Amino acid sequence: MPITNHLKPVLPLLLLLSSIAHASRFSFSISEITVQRTRDVAEDDLFLALASTAGSSTTNHTFPLVSVKEGSIIKWDNLTQEIDVPAAATNLSIAIGVLNNANDDEDKAVDTSLKFAQAILTIAARVPGPQAPAANLLGIVSGFIGADMFNCDGAVAVGNVVYTIDTLNGMDKGKKVCETRPYAYESPKALCGVRGSNYTVIHCLERLDDKAASGMASGVQRGSLWAVGLVGAVLWGSVGVLL
Repeated sequence: MPITNHLKPVLPLLLLLSSIAHASRFSFSISEITVQRTRDVAEDDLFLALASTAGSSTTNHTFPLVSVKEGSIIKWDNLTQEIDVPAAATNLSIAIGVLNNANDDEDKAVDTSLKFAQAILTIAARVPGPQAPAANLLGIVSGFIGADMFNCDGAVAVGNVVYTIDTLNGMDKGKKVCETRPYAYESPKALCGVRGSNYTVIHCLERLDDKAASGMASGVQRGSLWAVGLVGAVLWGSVGVLL
């Protein structure tokens, strides 16, 4: 009997085992937004967009916030995005965007928010890195929402956070890694004054799963070796039957 006949019943299992790569699960959150100076003269109406890229997997979420004045602090517990990082991913790229969107035209405000969210998703996919000049990130945003020098609407915080696989693998379940970043931008001077906006954002990454259960990098190797071992055992048994 040909060896392949003995393999037929287990081929689907072998293929599955050889491709097993458990994703690791993380939660990215905006824990605090502090307003030192608004973009508009009196107040800003805020909209938050988060986006992540890990391997070929992308995720994005949007959050309508509130109107804020100087000294306002937004500290909500639901500004969170859960992310599955595939085993084959080389890093986790997350883009953060906070927009002042006070347009009185509701349809236009919605359109601007959608375009802004798409811009943030683009930044996450391009992985410009945390050291990327603010002008480069704002240029991507302007390419989607435009730039109106006679309108106080616009970005007040745009950033990219990149976590390496070593960093992700080094995190234990429940551990948080937090960072505080300042964002200071010029505002259109025609209507918004000469001060410019000044915001501070605290973001955190938390691991949700147990490291032992995940399979980033090392898990792929373990799964492949297991599959190879099983293939060898089946082949050896098949050869024994033939003999």
